[in-house]
Amino acid sequence: MYSYGMLVHELVTRKRPWDETRSAIIGYLVAIECQRPPLPPPEHPLCPPALRSLIERCWAHNPPERPSADEIAWTIIVAAEAFVHTELAAVDDFAHIQRVHANAANLARIEGLSAEASAVVDLAALLRDVRDWKYSGSDSSTAEASKGGASGLEEEALDRAGSLGATATARSLLEGSAVMAAPARDQPTGISRSKCHTRSGPSMVAPELGISPAIIAAAEAFVRAELAAVDGSHDFAHIQRVRANAANLARIEGLSAEASAVVDLAALLHDVRDWKYSGSDSSTAEAVQAFLCSQGLHPATTGRVLAIIARVGFKEELAEGGVEAEALPLEAAIVQDADRLDAIGAIGIARCFTFGGAKHRVLHDPLVLPRDGLTKEQYMAGAGRSTTINHAQAQGPDEDGRWVAAGGAAARLHAAVP
Repeated sequence: MYSYGMLVHELVTRKRPWDETRSAIIGYLVAIECQRPPLPPPEHPLCPPALRSLIERCWAHNPPERPSADEIAWTIIVAAEAFVHTELAAVDDFAHIQRVHANAANLARIEGLSAEASAVVDLAALLRDVRDWKYSGSDSSTAEASKGGASGLEEEALDRAGSLGATATARSLLEGSAVMAAPARDQPTGISRSKCHTRSGPSMVAPELGISPAIIAAAEAFVRAELAAVDGSHDFAHIQRVRANAANLARIEGLSAEASAVVDLAALLHDVRDWKYSGSDSSTAEAVQAFLCSQGLHPATTGRVLAIIARVGFKEELAEGGVEAEALPLEAAIVQDADRLDAIGAIGIARCFTFGGAKHRVLHDPLVLPRDGLTKEQYMAGAGRSTTINHAQAQGPDEDGRWVAAGGAAARLHAAVP
């Protein structure tokens, strides 16, 4: 262990111990005078406190006070964990590293790796994402920061540990926050094409209310431009899916052509300058009202659209305090349920992870419990930490399977979602 301490000292200082001392007297200085070569100053980047303490323990004068090989390995792992935790604080979450770390240990055991090879895999799994090129922009930054690597079976174990199953899908979405592919233009999530209405058909306009094809086309262009820079969880493809869901719900609930046109316009405009991106609870209503006024839409129709949008969204459910379905106007209930249908199933999970990645949320932390019982104000203020997994659990119907629409159409459509 004494020799190991000297080896680490040489790595830290970049020079041989006692290089300026005659070899004839080194033994006397060490054995009789209990002297040791000088360590770098405390602020030296290559000699943090944990490593300094390890070196000093390794060359302790009394051999029984020196650490065992297992103790040294454990000390290095703990120091590496602290290093990685700091490196990834503003990038990815450390929970991913912990999962790869555990998976790699199991794969190494299954593959029958030796203790030495398993230790290499263990340390490489811990360090593999330090200054990843996707964040640093340099293909060599990880190697330069960690000064290590793995090859052969060890590398295969690491790759397999980090690229399997639903977690890999979630990480892919988190890293990219990519625009998700929309279903066919008029096909809502989980519903067969044969049941879908065409949004551009006569039922989606109402001349007597001022909702003309020209206004719908202008609104589509307006929303597409507004959401161009928004992540894939709330992009224009999401709007298309919500509109398709709303059209089906309106038909099932027996809405008139005029009411269906109002629902369609509200579904189209409901996420413009959403508070989660704008930071203002009034920005959506202000932007939508200004747009509809610029198009010369009847004031009464504008009021109906704004009334629907004001009731859509998870924060509005908190504001309602568990409002009974009958208390919510049917037009608003349909758009609310259409939006919630896009928050369940595979698309809902993908949207949740995409939003979490865009907002740099931790994927999962078992110590962070779901935020229950929040008011609208507390939710918007970000009271309490949240994770992407907790956010996913809050989506969809409540514990009793209740949906907002009075006729239960959303519940029936939900049953069709695989």
